[in-house]
Amino acid sequence: MSDPTYPSYPGPAGPYPPAGPYPPPAMSFSPLRPVRGLAIAAASLAGVFALVQVVQAVLAWHAQNKILDALHNDGDLDFWTPYDFMGLPYYSAAIAAYVVTCLWLYQARANVEIVRAGAHHARRKGWVWAGWVVPIVNLWFPYQVVRDIATDPYQPSKTSSLLGWWWTAWLSSILFERFGPRILDAQIRQDLEAFSGLGPVETISAVLCVGALVLWLVIIRRITADQEAFAEVPRA
Repeated sequence: MSDPTYPSYPGPAGPYPPAGPYPPPAMSFSPLRPVRGLAIAAASLAGVFALVQVVQAVLAWHAQNKILDALHNDGDLDFWTPYDFMGLPYYSAAIAAYVVTCLWLYQARANVEIVRAGAHHARRKGWVWAGWVVPIVNLWFPYQVVRDIATDPYQPSKTSSLLGWWWTAWLSSILFERFGPRILDAQIRQDLEAFSGLGPVETISAVLCVGALVLWLVIIRRITADQEAFAEVPRA
């Protein structure tokens, strides 16, 4: 009668397993999907977005001077400046960067879940996409998503400071960016003091955006390097 614990092995040895140690399981490389292509695209589009911010800041000074000159002369503000047309490139660059960055983060998150199965993530995978666009929670959810992907469980402080400075610079840039349209709303009131802040506000926003970009590129590079290191480790 064969032992149901083991499969049957035909031959003179009978139905039991052959004597000796079991052969080791076949080794293969982990089925992690590459992220370098998406990482390069995400970094490039982040650079384009920051460039748009810089151009917008330069044009803001031109718009500010032209508006102030008009207010000091005839008060006629019925004209357009190149700054007024920056909405299209701004939102186009923002949407493109958002889509590609989320594709990259989503794939990196999936790889991390394979390599560190059971590791705690503050947010579900769907927040990789939703966290950036849902009001209020977009103030901290994206940071948590990136933190859980980037953090080395054996060296948790390795990237914590870098991530903190990146997120602070990014939120500050967005905050100052929101003041630009509000200043232009002062056109109805012909508020000289408000218009005098357009150039400085957009410049501060651009400087913070560039600072966030530099830190973000470092984060992208580190996460991508970690992902490629994961892929090179043989897994049973």
